[in-house]
Amino acid sequence: MAFWPAAADYTHILMAALLAGPSVFVTIINPAEAATVTTQLIDIQWAFSPGVQTSYRIKIFDTAGTILIHDTGVVATSSKLATLDAALVGLENTVSYKIQVFVNLANGTTGQSDLRSFTLNAATGNDVTGLSCTENVTGLPKVELAWTAFTLTGGETFLNYNVWRRKSGTTSWTRIAGPALTNRTGDVSFDDYGPDANIAYEYTVTARVAVTTGEDESDKQGTPEECTLIFGKWYLHDVNDVTTFLEFTGTSATVTQQQAQREIEVWGRQAPTLHIGDRDSFRIALSGITGWDYNRAMWDTIVLLMQRQRTTGAILEVRFRDQRYFCQLVDDGRRDFRGQQYESSIILQEVHFDESV
Repeated sequence: MAFWPAAADYTHILMAALLAGPSVFVTIINPAEAATVTTQLIDIQWAFSPGVQTSYRIKIFDTAGTILIHDTGVVATSSKLATLDAALVGLENTVSYKIQVFVNLANGTTGQSDLRSFTLNAATGNDVTGLSCTENVTGLPKVELAWTAFTLTGGETFLNYNVWRRKSGTTSWTRIAGPALTNRTGDVSFDDYGPDANIAYEYTVTARVAVTTGEDESDKQGTPEECTLIFGKWYLHDVNDVTTFLEFTGTSATVTQQQAQREIEVWGRQAPTLHIGDRDSFRIALSGITGWDYNRAMWDTIVLLMQRQRTTGAILEVRFRDQRYFCQLVDDGRRDFRGQQYESSIILQEVHFDESV
């Protein structure tokens, strides 16, 4: 399978391919230009001549065709038909998008289509109602969401709920829960442990259903629910296990921005994310942590989290004030000649982790 670089490097690779031999023009057959797509499952079909396709790549952009919304990556197949789930790739109802198809051919040449516009309008008959959010700072701070069970209309089969979050005043939603919420009457709540402190977030919940023509999703609430967590302590926890966390106060932190000189590949919840070379990251050094020297339970938790990093690739999230980082933990405490630690210090090295599901 060919390696496709980040979007910023694609132009240079494409130019090299064009110099190597003739390129073909790809024509998108479906959806038609300016079409309205009425199902969550979007069929994308294309054609070209001559040549034999070995792989394709599909990109979806915003209305202007400048901001990348979704990238399938390279898919090794000769098929000229792909189906994308609008909910999974983050497309919203009543919004227009542009799509582009790239192909690799057996003779080493490449091809691509023009940008093709379409509008998604695949809403269900009903919407999710009764949404509420509550701040809870007992233990690991969280936002508690609850809503009323979705009401099906004729011909619909419930698939799952999707929970979305964004910072108030912004326009881009992140889906933080969905595929596991498959019980229409039982999965009517969700706890979000991800928000920063002292920052307002908006929430909305949609329902995804199967219909005779494919899949649909309800509209997001017209007025999202807003919550703000207020807390002054530091919290460090495994993003996939909120029962194991550290809560501490009385620490000082040195947050430095650096350029990584090594490559760190970390799996996000949907796809791998890459932290490499000239991309800036943060390194957080925590020292002077009150009571850590004599708190066996805290150090046992640190050891457990570090073991998870080594054995399962666990990613940690640290939250303090109005900041949060995804990171990996390094014990940087000073020890005497007998190996006994006498100064507590840990370093959190930021990694770039996609928390969307």
